[in-house]
Amino acid sequence: MIEPEITIRQALIEDLPAMTDIYNEVIMEGNYTADLNTFSVKDRKVWFDAHDQYPYHIFVLEIDQKILGYFYFSPWRAGREALKSVAEISFFLSKEVRGQGLGNMLMEKSLTIARELGFKHLLAILLDINSRSANLLEKWGFKVVGELSDVIKLPDMIVGQLIMLNKLAK
Repeated sequence: MIEPEITIRQALIEDLPAMTDIYNEVIMEGNYTADLNTFSVKDRKVWFDAHDQYPYHIFVLEIDQKILGYFYFSPWRAGREALKSVAEISFFLSKEVRGQGLGNMLMEKSLTIARELGFKHLLAILLDINSRSANLLEKWGFKVVGELSDVIKLPDMIVGQLIMLNKLAK
């Protein structure tokens, strides 16, 4: 059996439709994001442009040249010079490939890239009911440092957010 070719690389504008599809899939599934409405590729272009600047990039995971996941860094409290070594990380995998170890691959690569970019701390902010992501983050050194109770009104419940932090070791 031929092993699939798996790569993680910086995203290109041509990747935006696939990333939009993955994010819309997550939104439609529910309980993974506070976004409730799906996006068009045009809607996501502003997001892409904001993350196509150093050091806040988007990275895609490809399997046999098909994009099935991505992660990206965002500024934490943008414009505040004293916080420039802190970034927020977000990551998403297509439902069809979850549970296959690719989340670990994304985390390993993201932590390496974060260090290379000079980040000293990574924050992840997630729904408190998203145990799958929380468990993955804990496995890679993230600790819960805060909780915002009952701040998200989903269609069928009210949930909170967890704030998780990884103090990146050198």
